[in-house]
Amino acid sequence: MAKISEIIRPLSYSPGTIQLVVRGEPIGLALAGLVDISAERARLQKELARVDADIKRVDAKLGNADFVARAPEDVVEGEREKREEAVQRRAKIIEALERLKGAE
Repeated sequence: MAKISEIIRPLSYSPGTIQLVVRGEPIGLALAGLVDISAERARLQKELARVDADIKRVDAKLGNADFVARAPEDVVEGEREKREEAVQRRAKIIEALERLKGAE
């Protein structure tokens, strides 16, 4: 599926290679020439802005005492869950952006 042609354990990684940890083992994945790094970075930054807006919107709802007081508890809890999911997505996007820094 991955069309891997060779697996090697180099002492250092060449530019255009990102480092990942898979099942506790560090691996390098050469992306040079395979992925448009700048396009992927732009996509991730756009997604990060969208997630930040989601978090801000939910925070505004949860920060509104009138909403929290009047809304059913399951609705308020649903908003808290949405926020937690968005925070987790945000962390993954930031992690992906950090990995891309190693691919430059």
